[in-house]
Amino acid sequence: MISVEANIDPVTNLLTRRRFNTAIEKATESAGREGQPLSPLLIDINHFKRFNDHFGHLVGDSVL
Repeated sequence: MISVEANIDPVTNLLTRRRFNTAIEKATESAGREGQPLSPLLIDINHFKRFNDHFGHLVGDSVL
C-alpha cells in the first residue's frame, strides 16, 4: 500500500503525478461505463524553474 505522503504533493496539496494518473484511469473507466462525460484538467507551468531561480523557492512554493 502506498502511503498518503506518496499520493499528495506537500507544496501544492494536490495529487502526485502517479496518483493523478491512477485517478484519471479509474475516472475514465467509470465515465465510460456510466456513459458520462469526463473533463480532466492538467496544468503545466512552463519554465517555472526560471521563476524559482529569479524569485526563490519560497516565493515559487507560495505561487504554487
